[in-house]
Amino acid sequence: MEEENIKEGFICPVCMKEFSIPAQLQTHFEDLHSEDHDALRQIRGMFRKTKKKILKKIDSESQDSISELPQDEGDGSNTVHRGTDPFLWDYLEFGASRSHFRQFKERRDAEIDRYVVETNKILIRLEKLLRSGVHVPDSPLPGNFSRKTKEKSLVPWIADSEVKFCPICKKQFNVARRRHHCRLCGGIMCGKCSKSITVPFAVQLLKLDKTSDIPRGKGRSRDDADEAGFRSCQVCADLLYRHEKQEKEKQIKPAIVQLYEKMKECMAEAEKLCPVYIKMADSLNLGDIQYDLDEAAEIRIKLIKRYEKVDLISKKIGTLGSQGDTPPSAQFLKLQRGMRAFATGYLQENMFTLPNLPPRDKVAQLQQERAAYMAARAAEEKAERERAMQRRLESSKVHQRQNSGDFRHDPANSRVTRQRSGSQVGEGWGPVSLNNVDSSPDPILQQMEIIRNYIKQAKQAKRLDEVQTLEKNLLELEAEYNKNQQ
Repeated sequence: MEEENIKEGFICPVCMKEFSIPAQLQTHFEDLHSEDHDALRQIRGMFRKTKKKILKKIDSESQDSISELPQDEGDGSNTVHRGTDPFLWDYLEFGASRSHFRQFKERRDAEIDRYVVETNKILIRLEKLLRSGVHVPDSPLPGNFSRKTKEKSLVPWIADSEVKFCPICKKQFNVARRRHHCRLCGGIMCGKCSKSITVPFAVQLLKLDKTSDIPRGKGRSRDDADEAGFRSCQVCADLLYRHEKQEKEKQIKPAIVQLYEKMKECMAEAEKLCPVYIKMADSLNLGDIQYDLDEAAEIRIKLIKRYEKVDLISKKIGTLGSQGDTPPSAQFLKLQRGMRAFATGYLQENMFTLPNLPPRDKVAQLQQERAAYMAARAAEEKAERERAMQRRLESSKVHQRQNSGDFRHDPANSRVTRQRSGSQVGEGWGPVSLNNVDSSPDPILQQMEIIRNYIKQAKQAKRLDEVQTLEKNLLELEAEYNKNQQ
């Protein structure tokens, strides 16, 4: 019987292939036998159990070896730190989470409030010192008060015996390292850790008028000869410098804001010119003679220049910060892209939709076509009005013939009697058509003359309602006649 080959190392249970390290076996099994999930779980479990036993054995051996070492060599510098292979870690689900935004906001608001309160308090004390006249070189003080006495009355100072060391550099005070007080908070520090607040800086920071708000005089105190301005601690000086920086930032606009405002101004100017140009272009394209082609072309050039300026400014906004040492933030880049997209959409909506002006040689042709069209339209409207008047005259004549058949005039009694089928209507009235009406070629004049005769008859018969109606009709005919004559 032949001896079988004995395999060593890590063997794949499916294809019986040998591997030297567990990682190779794991990779091989996942690549070639990943469909067999049960076998994969078994291999992981086997590796986990085996590794636990190996690690326990290593830990016990290392503890035994450490205990056998001499006392001076067991400092822990050669300790071997072992752990589990991350490849064999099990999947861990995301656990419970908690938002700390509320706590962060509370601490931030408290810090901002503290900064604002401290800054306002220091500014008020600085203004008191300036108005009291304790600044140098000319500081008139009432009575026999010295400068330090006056400063102590305005801002309480900490006693020298309470502070043994400088709170900034942590060095002890002695004969060579003297104590100095901050004129704004009353704290103590050494001379090297103190700052000097000059009078011009304080005046500019408080926005005071140096000639009227600050006292001036010839007298000087004995204690201000060695100091220029006000001595301050580093904390108070930093608060003042920070406040000055914020005030300057309020007055100076960022470059992107300045460019955006210029772009909006160009857009506003274009919005004013665009309706005027569109009205002129439409009128010229229709052949109207109300506007001039050169004037419209000049307005178009101005409008195109405004649009080109908008495009140029938006490109400058898009390139801001690209040439600096520090790259712009993601929020700044998003703002740049938004402004550039806004300008591009504005140009596509307004500049690319502008109507074109007609060529100069075509303007005369369009005007002739327009004049011919307007003349034809006026002639058609006049013919329509004449046809309407003719129809009205014919209907009036038909009405007159109908009335002349039903009425007769009795000269003996000088009254109008109505006969219809041998009977007389007592209260009915109607005008009588006269044959001696002046004939006129214009039908409107004939109609007006007939209505005037009807008005005379209605007045003789004292028919006021009929008189009012006939006068109204006469006014309408006169207005129509005047309109035709124009």
